[in-house]
Amino acid sequence: MGRRIKRWIVVALAIAAVIAILFTVAAFSLSTPTVQNWLVRRATNILSEQLQTRVSIDSANINVWDQNILLHNVSIDDLQQRPMFHLEHLTVDLSLWELLSNHVVIEEANIEGFEAHIYQLTPDSAANFQFVIDRLRTDNGQRTTDNGRQTTDDRQRLRLDMTRLCIRNIDAVWERTTKRGPVTRHIQLKEGNYLKRFKKASISFDSLRFSTDNHLPRKNTGKPHRGFFDVGHLDLMVNLRFSINHFNKDTLNVTLIDCTVDDDTTGIHISKLRSRISTNWKSLWLNDFEVTQGKGTTLRFDTAVFQLPNKKLGRTLSYKTTTIYGNTLLQDISTPFTRSLANFTIPLQLQVRIEGDDKGMQFHDVRVNTKDKRLNIQAEGNIRDWKEKEKLAVRFHVNRMTASKGITEEIINQFTVKKLMMAQLKRIGNITYQGDFAVLYRREQFGGRLHTALGDLNFNFSLLEDTKYVVGSIRTVNPFQIGKAFDMESLKNLMCSANFKIDFSKDRTAAMRRKKGGKLPIGHVDAHVDKVQYGIVKTSNVDAVIESDGAVAEGKIVDKGKLADITCSFTFTKTESLKDMKIKPGLHFHVPWKRTTDNGQRTTDKKNKRQRTTDNGQRKKDKKDKKKDKKKDKKKK
Repeated sequence: MGRRIKRWIVVALAIAAVIAILFTVAAFSLSTPTVQNWLVRRATNILSEQLQTRVSIDSANINVWDQNILLHNVSIDDLQQRPMFHLEHLTVDLSLWELLSNHVVIEEANIEGFEAHIYQLTPDSAANFQFVIDRLRTDNGQRTTDNGRQTTDDRQRLRLDMTRLCIRNIDAVWERTTKRGPVTRHIQLKEGNYLKRFKKASISFDSLRFSTDNHLPRKNTGKPHRGFFDVGHLDLMVNLRFSINHFNKDTLNVTLIDCTVDDDTTGIHISKLRSRISTNWKSLWLNDFEVTQGKGTTLRFDTAVFQLPNKKLGRTLSYKTTTIYGNTLLQDISTPFTRSLANFTIPLQLQVRIEGDDKGMQFHDVRVNTKDKRLNIQAEGNIRDWKEKEKLAVRFHVNRMTASKGITEEIINQFTVKKLMMAQLKRIGNITYQGDFAVLYRREQFGGRLHTALGDLNFNFSLLEDTKYVVGSIRTVNPFQIGKAFDMESLKNLMCSANFKIDFSKDRTAAMRRKKGGKLPIGHVDAHVDKVQYGIVKTSNVDAVIESDGAVAEGKIVDKGKLADITCSFTFTKTESLKDMKIKPGLHFHVPWKRTTDNGQRTTDKKNKRQRTTDNGQRKKDKKDKKKDKKKDKKKK
């Protein structure tokens, strides 16, 4: 080996030794409290100047040998000098050598005790943290070429690669003002984990609490039968585990392994939520979806496709599912949506296809039935204009509904409401129905044809929420065996039509009950009987009126004749025993010389009677004179 080569080797070793010594000195220097405190002060001053607000870090610990950084009590205020972010502890294990190539490799990071308070004063204003993003924003790696064009230099981009992240004790409050008023959202997280293995990442959240408060009374305040669900008042406790299978700027594929959601106030108790989720940021797909709510409500479907909205591109939300299959206990949704279903424990099976957009939803091939098939419903329906309650319309067309004898009473008994005419319903037997119903703003409408073993009926009625009345009409299609329904075998073959108005106001009904007692509905019925048979007597063209004050129902039937009207007054106090009603027949003769005066009263006009008698005598005399004249004419001829 020549002297020159030996000399270069010595120089190289010397340089390496100097670098090693300098690095060792630098490493030891960075490990000393004095240097670290100086770095902390320097960093906080730079950040404070950059952000133009207060930034503080109590202390930092940098271990070059273990490539570990530890920060204590990091705080950042917003531009109004209000506390915005506070971090108790941050520990990061990273590769310092990779930083030389703009590559941040974090082997493990631990965040503990993070608090955030976010404000958004108006719907159009930016949140109070936006200035941090704006002032720390870089040029995204763009540079200018010799010809003045902008291009991206991948070498300037900072790449981040993280293997494990553990988060504990997160508490974030977001106060914002919407078009409907102020809303407070509160997020608390006991523990969260992010773990990347090979090309997949596993993420879990334990005891994630999400709550909202719109500072208004709950929507069910003063409405005891309405459910507790209110997006302005939520308090959800979530446990979530999912994996990221693929992620880049164009696509995302996630498997939701398991999820539970509980809100004791609103009655939301999701014990299972699973699905495979993928998106290309224009559309989103849910595959193999399954959700379980409460004790026995489970829904599942193969695929649902969503078109994601984009205001800039003019793209609106739309969605479509394959057939949804499920089993449900309506009791499971009673607390969130309607308290009247609290005792509904009959298991139901259902299937439906759903599609819609941001304005409404359509239901296709709806099938609902009990497991024993005693109840079967086939229907189609839609919901329109659900963003405005005054225009909201829910409409369904029931293609066919069959209810076997007994199931109708069982279903009604599931509701905690006053039961009326249950004995009559039982005698009707099997029921088949076809028709429509609609739920509109402060009004519900029902109509269609009811086929029973005793006859068919066409009906149409509405529940008016403003006035608290049920108004409608009913008409027989063929002779209806009404006597069998009301346990009056002598009454049969009824053909009639009727209009009715029934009071369902609780306040008015309660006041009448206190005053008179009784168990009858309060209302009015006008009926016209085309024909009916009572025993061996048949009659037709009969008018009937029934008035009920809740205690006593009084009715009157009028059979109009040429010379006289046959009347029948009746009263009853119970619909369950109409055969015990009190009946009082009557007869009203037509008096030909009776007339109506100007004030509407009936009176007898004696003058008109005498005049009619004179006129009759004169007519008879004229007839005799004509006969005499005819005889004279014959004799002359």
